[in-house]
Amino acid sequence: MFSNTIKRLCLALLLSSSAQVISTQALANNDEGFKPVNLDELIQTSKPTYQGTVEILQFRKIKWQAEMAVMPDTMKTDYLMETLSMMGVKPLPKVTQGMLVQSESGKIQRVYVEDTVAEDMRAMLKVGQKVLLYGYHAFNSKHGPGILVSGYDL
Repeated sequence: MFSNTIKRLCLALLLSSSAQVISTQALANNDEGFKPVNLDELIQTSKPTYQGTVEILQFRKIKWQAEMAVMPDTMKTDYLMETLSMMGVKPLPKVTQGMLVQSESGKIQRVYVEDTVAEDMRAMLKVGQKVLLYGYHAFNSKHGPGILVSGYDL
């Protein structure tokens, strides 16, 4: 049986052959290429194919409506950062923040938030406010979609 390190190394080798340089700085008030998704449907369909695994995606651009449930705060982001590095994301964004958002049906989802966006959100938004979020669906895990928020609009 493979150890997690060997699995990650194999995955990194597979990804490196098709990885392209991706920058999260490209948003800059332009939602081009951000596919609208329904958060409830995304949560429902974003489980790994095999139980106990994590599926790394091609870092697809998404946008979705959500309600601010808990404002951004410090969150463990090691796994996300390792995933972004393996995927060839350059430059790596600074991500030490996470928050909870609520879907239309009331489901709560934890998301990662780029630090500069988190700082702005704390100054401009409040709990209960509905926003249009822009971000990247990076992976699926037993906890649902691994999403990095890179921007928002009111």
